[in-house]
Amino acid sequence: MIKYFGKSFLSRYLILLLLMVLGWLPAIIDPTDFFILPNESLLIGENTGNSVNLYWLVVLPLVMAVSMFGLNLLAVKQGFTGMISTLTMFLYFLYLSAYPAYFSANNIILIGFLFILILQSIMSFHERDDSIKNAFNSGIFVGLASVFYPPAVYLIIVIWFGILLHRVNSWRPFIASILGVFSNYLLLFSWYFVTDQWKQKGVLYLESVVPTYDWKMEGNITETAILGLLLVFGLLVSFKVLGTLAEKNINLRRNLLLLVIAFFVIAGISVVFNHYNFVLVAGVPVSLMAAHIFSTARRTLWIDRFLVVVTAIVVLFHLFRLYHAT
Repeated sequence: MIKYFGKSFLSRYLILLLLMVLGWLPAIIDPTDFFILPNESLLIGENTGNSVNLYWLVVLPLVMAVSMFGLNLLAVKQGFTGMISTLTMFLYFLYLSAYPAYFSANNIILIGFLFILILQSIMSFHERDDSIKNAFNSGIFVGLASVFYPPAVYLIIVIWFGILLHRVNSWRPFIASILGVFSNYLLLFSWYFVTDQWKQKGVLYLESVVPTYDWKMEGNITETAILGLLLVFGLLVSFKVLGTLAEKNINLRRNLLLLVIAFFVIAGISVVFNHYNFVLVAGVPVSLMAAHIFSTARRTLWIDRFLVVVTAIVVLFHLFRLYHAT
């Protein structure tokens, strides 16, 4: 499968499109099965029960498709994979698909998309002249992500590590990233001030960004096992990357280390705030790292077998969910 998705022929994109359709059909057939925004969202109308706006069923699949394509472009641009590879897209799809109930989770899809934009900005820090602009842009994306899920504001830690790793010797990018984050809140809370909701939303935000310290898995055994396996897979990939950093050129080494840090930050947010579905956002750095490891591996037989088995299990899970939806 590594060799197959190591190419970018039209058939690869069609297969990924087919798998996406399979994953979205249950939410289209049975909208009550759709995973909506969490109650912590700062957006108006977040408490909508099990109802779903058709807007999400049209926009979110497009956002997911753009995310997969954008992540693949980032992998190629930064040298994680070859120039004609679609492996990153495939791995990101597998990661998101691991637990079918969350496949159409709009907060995960939107934050994942924004996190790709964050990484794209951070990995451009080596262009010294634009470091302040890139820091501000990445801060804006962090702020937007925290509108959908307030604890995502802690993703700013990834930006700060990016500034340090790329040795931007100035305090201005740090300030620019903070200003980028709060520019979103300035606009949002200005609207809430006009509509007399600023006190309610302010309390909600403060309560949402303080750790709960109540580390209990609220899902079923299957959910716990799958999300736990995703964490373990992320850990294994991260340690593998750390073991090969000395072999890489300077810029690739910095970006790979940034991905490791990003994984641990996302995993930390998931555990500390007891929202384990947030682990799926880690699919962005994990897919990039795994694609790099797999595409540079000398022996791929067992990796191919592993991917075939995982793909078959994921497809069966989604067919089972589709059966129940119909």
